[in-house]
Amino acid sequence: MVMKINIPRWGGYFSIPISVAEKYLKLSSAEQLKVLLFVLSKGEFNIDCSYVADALSISDDAVEEALQYWHSLGVLTIEGSTAADVTKPAEITIEKTTVSSTNSEDKKRVVIKYRPSDIEKLAKNDSEIRTLFEQVQKTLCRTINASEQASLINFYEYYGFPVATIIMLCEYCHSDGKDNFRYIESVAKDWHQNGIIEPKDAELEIIRLTEYYTYEAEIKRALGLTSKTTKSQKSYFEKWQKLSFPVDLVDYAGEISIDKTKEHTVSFEYMDTVLTSWNENGIVTVTQAQKDSSDKSAGAKKTASGKKPTKTTDKREKAGSKYADRDRERLLKLLGEE
Repeated sequence: MVMKINIPRWGGYFSIPISVAEKYLKLSSAEQLKVLLFVLSKGEFNIDCSYVADALSISDDAVEEALQYWHSLGVLTIEGSTAADVTKPAEITIEKTTVSSTNSEDKKRVVIKYRPSDIEKLAKNDSEIRTLFEQVQKTLCRTINASEQASLINFYEYYGFPVATIIMLCEYCHSDGKDNFRYIESVAKDWHQNGIIEPKDAELEIIRLTEYYTYEAEIKRALGLTSKTTKSQKSYFEKWQKLSFPVDLVDYAGEISIDKTKEHTVSFEYMDTVLTSWNENGIVTVTQAQKDSSDKSAGAKKTASGKKPTKTTDKREKAGSKYADRDRERLLKLLGEE
């Protein structure tokens, strides 16, 4: 389709550096592009960050960061700024491990700095990195900025993750509603520490995590828990899942803990004691657990009704027998005299 653009109807127009469209468009975030377009449209020498922030409904810090970003690329010039004033390039902190002759591990921190121009060159020269950026942006449904791109390079070059693994990682975090890179980086670090590198390992880990969080959510729903899961609670959930306790059985253990504890609240410690006992006795369903509770209750009542007399009762009975014999002897004596 051919479209004719009527420029005079715009009521005015402004120029945009060609480098923005050709080099930096795919590397810049939405906020950075918004700030650039707004500033260029004004053509003013002095820019008030607060004014720009209000106009674009973003924070003052975001405006300042965007201006420094374009300044570092040479698109804008901020008068009075020195090299020290320019925002630092995206940094990746890497921990390399070296092994000494004593076989002890000595960790050294090495900081690798990437400027947007460096990232651009990497993406241009490495088709894998270029594909990685494109796929992650599609997955997250947004443009990733230079700092986020630096994190992806960290996953690829230092962690040794294949592109497929990184994409699977971002897809998993996105499906969980956690698109921020701080969370993505924490998951990536955890995977690396646990040797989850290849796509097949990542797939198994995603399945494991999905099953666990589904199990946790179902138990919390059954028990009426709405607060954030604590580390202690998570350890119980993981244990119960490992032992394959059904959710309804865990819920029944929760009901017992409410009835038996003084506070009449859900006690994970009491629940675990009950569930461990059931596991040792081969009880895997609520029906079996209810029967076990009924049998124990009936046994307790039987024991109470058939228990042996106490020493005090026994002494009283002996004393009563002694007085009864004495009275009988007296009665027989009187009858003989008559």
